[in-house]
Amino acid sequence: MEIVWLKRDIRIIDHGPIAQVAKSNRPLLFIYNYEPDQLSEHSVHGSHVAFVNEGLIDLDKQLGLYAGTTNDNDDDSSCTVAKAAEDHRNQSNNTSRTKYKYKYKFQVLTVCHAGILFTLNSILQQTRQNGGIHRILTHEETGHLKSFSRDKAVRRWCKTHSIILWECNQTGVTRCLKSRDDFSKMLTAFLQEPLWDTPTKAQLEKMRQRLVRKLKLYGLCESPLDPQQNEILQIPFEHRNDRADRQRGGETEGLAILGSFLLRRGRHYSSGISSPNTSWTTGGRISPYVTWGNLGTRYIIHVLKQRQEEL
Repeated sequence: MEIVWLKRDIRIIDHGPIAQVAKSNRPLLFIYNYEPDQLSEHSVHGSHVAFVNEGLIDLDKQLGLYAGTTNDNDDDSSCTVAKAAEDHRNQSNNTSRTKYKYKYKFQVLTVCHAGILFTLNSILQQTRQNGGIHRILTHEETGHLKSFSRDKAVRRWCKTHSIILWECNQTGVTRCLKSRDDFSKMLTAFLQEPLWDTPTKAQLEKMRQRLVRKLKLYGLCESPLDPQQNEILQIPFEHRNDRADRQRGGETEGLAILGSFLLRRGRHYSSGISSPNTSWTTGGRISPYVTWGNLGTRYIIHVLKQRQEEL
């Protein structure tokens, strides 16, 4: 089987691991973990988890309930996609905006409240007789020391069990450079690479048919966890609350924000960004979507350049 390990890459556009498994025929699992060691990091806040939850719901819908909105002739690298996403957000009743978001039940994603190695070991034990885990596909993550230690532990685990670990660059940051001399050159090369293909309607249907279900996993979550309901105790009590005025998470929201900036709000960027009174609307406001992987850096650059050419 193949596993797409989701971290800070909760999206479907320009997603290397998803593009790769879309072309495969092996049994498939999409996993995301609320990892206790990562959640105990002092910088984690309940609003971060809420933002991630909204992204998970959005991706689960795109892979399942709302799947099939793309086809082989779609041009997903232009502003038309951002505009379509904005229109969709305005016309639809976005469940993730309401207090009922924690009642949403995952249909495609396998979400656990456990350490990733604990989950991977359990999956391997339960699937070994049917071939086990062939490869794990994920994105490189540039985070803090705990996430770096986690990534190294997963690499060692994969090596021990002879499992392929395919890590994809999503930020342009090149690991293990001996010097910074070539950073700019390598970043430019990364940004100029073509986007990963977005799965077609037919591929999405086949991926759903290949999903591995009914695994008995510790900490398996039917719905997103709510820190405010004391479902994530690793976050200190005083940090479990949400922030009412924060931006909403998810790729659909991110595309809408990006689209509104490129099509309208960006017109007043140079004059409005310097004032706290106007920068609220004239700024890009896409930082959280990049931070949590709802939008890919390369996709943003591709769309921006295309918009520049249109103007």
